[in-house]
Amino acid sequence: MKRGAINKLPGRMSVAELQKLSKWRVAADHKRSKYGNRTFTCPKTGIVFDSEAEYERWCQLQLLQTLGQIKGLDRQVDIPLEVNGVHVCYYRADFVYYDNTTQTSIVEDCKGYRTDTYIIKAKLMQAVHGIKIYESKPQKLKKDRRRKLNKVH
Repeated sequence: MKRGAINKLPGRMSVAELQKLSKWRVAADHKRSKYGNRTFTCPKTGIVFDSEAEYERWCQLQLLQTLGQIKGLDRQVDIPLEVNGVHVCYYRADFVYYDNTTQTSIVEDCKGYRTDTYIIKAKLMQAVHGIKIYESKPQKLKKDRRRKLNKVH
């Protein structure tokens, strides 16, 4: 369909009709993410992750925990940020765990894009709690690797 063809259609369109014309296919009940990430559901456990990269990092950390290199692995942990006794906000960490080799607690975030809000909260975490957030970067997956990942899990 040519550009401008929508203007020539009489009446109003339903969501389904608009999706048929649209270049981007998005489910009617699913809002597209501002930064393009798609939620990923683990087929084994049913846990929903904010992105495929976060899911892959979770799998890596679970393996490290099984091998005994880390312990106390937890995800989506809310950490309160208070300044002079006043609650400012919460920082939600993607992963929190204890590294047995360095003998330190790690707060980790899987970041594809560093938003202004994230940068401020990371600075607050450093100032209030003295915790530096470790940022894991998503690895670019080839299309055939994504297909295998979805079939295996």
